[in-house]
Amino acid sequence: MKSPFPIVAVLLTVLAACLWALWPSLESSQNKPSLTVYCAASLRSPMTEIAERFEAEHDITIRLVFNGSGALLSQLQLSGGDLYLPATADYLDQASHLITATHPTSSMTAVLVLRGEEHNILALDDLKREDIRLSFAVENAAIGKFTRQVLHDSEDWAAIEKNITVIKPTVNNTVEDVSLGAVDATIAWDAVALQNKELKIIPLPLFANKPQTTSIAILKSSTQVKLARQFVSYLTEEESSKQTFRKYGFGSVAAD
Repeated sequence: MKSPFPIVAVLLTVLAACLWALWPSLESSQNKPSLTVYCAASLRSPMTEIAERFEAEHDITIRLVFNGSGALLSQLQLSGGDLYLPATADYLDQASHLITATHPTSSMTAVLVLRGEEHNILALDDLKREDIRLSFAVENAAIGKFTRQVLHDSEDWAAIEKNITVIKPTVNNTVEDVSLGAVDATIAWDAVALQNKELKIIPLPLFANKPQTTSIAILKSSTQVKLARQFVSYLTEEESSKQTFRKYGFGSVAAD
């Protein structure tokens, strides 16, 4: 019986050669400057595309951390980072002691989101019917906090809350619940719902005049302030970035 050692030796030699060939690129990747961006889940699609483009053009690494705006605020307070992009401005107010400046990027409006016509849901009052199942985001997600505030103020919350059968961490999750048929409807950001062509969107008068501006802020904890400023400028001023936001259904905002 032949000894297996020559075969093992050959395999080890090949592996060593592969690692040697890859080492310069691995070392280069580790030495690249990087940014950590805490980003609301609702902005996942445009931010992923814009970040990939910026990475390619500037040879850097951007680490995008997606979650609900409130969860991200808690995380960055513990871990630090470079940039914070929540879905609504009130989270930046809460983080005022942690940031240096804010820059508007886009806008979103809360709308009613349905899967189809089977439940004859046409208006906000239809969400109060006993046969309706709703998915809502948790209260520390921007859409969850915002919709609760508006519905409390209009005295609609109690009648709608009883039909919430699912509570999810982000607006993306609630829209997915509707898409999968797990629930009948949700109230979500229009830009998130528009990315699923199978869903029906109904504007709600109660929310139509309350668009929310998304703004990005540089964190005081950033160790790459110059690079963070470059990315903010790219995100808010470059026409290609503005086109990307529009492509995914986000509204425009006036620059600072």
